[in-house]
Parts: sequence; C-alpha cells; structure tokens
Amino acid sequence: AINFINHSTSAGSYPRIQFARSRNTTVGCHTILQDGDVIGGFRWFGDDGNDFQNYAATIEVKVDGSPGNNSMPGRMEFKTATTAQCGNTLAMTIDSNGIITTPKQPAFLETIGTTIANVTGDTTSYVVVWDNEVFDQNADFTTSTFTAPVTGRYRLSLVISLSGLASGHVDARILLTASNRIVQHHYHGYNVRNGTSETSGNSLSTLMDMDATDTVTVTAYVGPSGQAKAVDIEGTGGSNAYTFFSGELVA
Repeated sequence: AINFINHSTSAGSYPRIQFARSRNTTVGCHTILQDGDVIGGFRWFGDDGNDFQNYAATIEVKVDGSPGNNSMPGRMEFKTATTAQCGNTLAMTIDSNGIITTPKQPAFLETIGTTIANVTGDTTSYVVVWDNEVFDQNADFTTSTFTAPVTGRYRLSLVISLSGLASGHVDARILLTASNRIVQHHYHGYNVRNGTSETSGNSLSTLMDMDATDTVTVTAYVGPSGQAKAVDIEGTGGSNAYTFFSGELVA
C-alpha cells in the first residue's frame, strides 16, 4: 500500500502523483509532444496462475489535439480486457472537451430497405426481419433479434409503416416481445375510406428491463380474420427510413 498524506490549511494543496513527458531524449531539453502521444498511465496486472504478464485494465492520458506554448489538450482513455483477451480494448474516452464516448456500449439502429409484401392483414403475427443495419455497436443484433449482452435498462424505439390497409382492417398491433414481458401499441379504426388502400405509421417506445442473454423482437399484426393478407411493411424511400428499430443500454 502507498499512502499520501498532506497537512495544509490551503484549499489548493493536496497529495498527488504527477506525470511529465517530453519527446526530447535529453534531460533538461524540450521537444513538443504530438497529437495522440501517451503522457502517462496506470496498468493493473493479476496473477493468472502462471505469471504477471497480462494486464486487466489500463488508464492512459494522451494528447488530444495540437499542443502549443502553455496549451496541452488531453484525453483520458479507459481500457479493459475480456476473458479471451491478451491486452486491453478501449471502453471509454473522456476527450479534451469533456465529452464521454463508450464504443462498446450496446446500441443499434435497423431499418427496412426493401418493402416486405403481404406479411399480415389476416391476423398473421409477423416477426419483422430487418434487412438494413445502420449500426450495431457491440454486435448484439442479428436479422430480427436483439440480445442483451448485460443486465440493465434498455431504451427501445420503433416506427413501423404499414401499407395496403383496407377499410376492413380495423385491428392492428405493434409488439415488442422480450424475454421478460411484451409491450404493445394496439390500434383501432385506421384512416381508410371506401376500401381505398392507405398507409399508416405506427410508433412505440419503452424502457425495458433485460437480463443478460434476454432477447427482444418486433411483431406486426393486422386483422381481423377474414381480411386479405395484403398488408406490407414499407421499406426505405430514398434516404427516408419509413420503418426502423433502435435501442441502447441506458442504465
């Protein structure tokens, strides 16, 4: 153990560890650092039953931008190791502006690129297959299913654009089906007139508690029975995402 003890009446006097680095190899001489240079850091090593060669976590302070006279912009990088890893992976960064980013934090955005035709309308419950992945941070999404990598609270949001709705289609449900529960938005009486086909955008958002390995899918249902199975899920119109599903770990 190392103890740092300070006795002072000054509010600005405190125990501290200080790191200093120059690109010059001669003591007493100075060469300016460059963007991305490591100024200092900490590493934690543990006995793996064989040696102390592998480290579990690292904190590094790096130059974050262009330094100059009396100016040294910096960022802090926090890195951790998985059970199958030798070395560390970046887990969190606090940049020179105080902005925090977490590149392994679960987050995804899926859209429908090509319209999926005739999936419901006759009370069929259709589990949506997403064909266009905008991003999947941490790689937790596969075609129709998001799998929670850790236990937590996940913000889930979706919009489904249904087309081919007729006057007889008066019952529709959009469901988020998770391992713990089902959250749904139930619609009645679409804006249809004289049997003319119409399109309806349907949204749903919730904060879902999920355990590690829990899953969630999106289901579209339109009825009642006896109606035609002629309702489509609209795909992207140019750069517009008519149908999308997004999620992120928030707590």
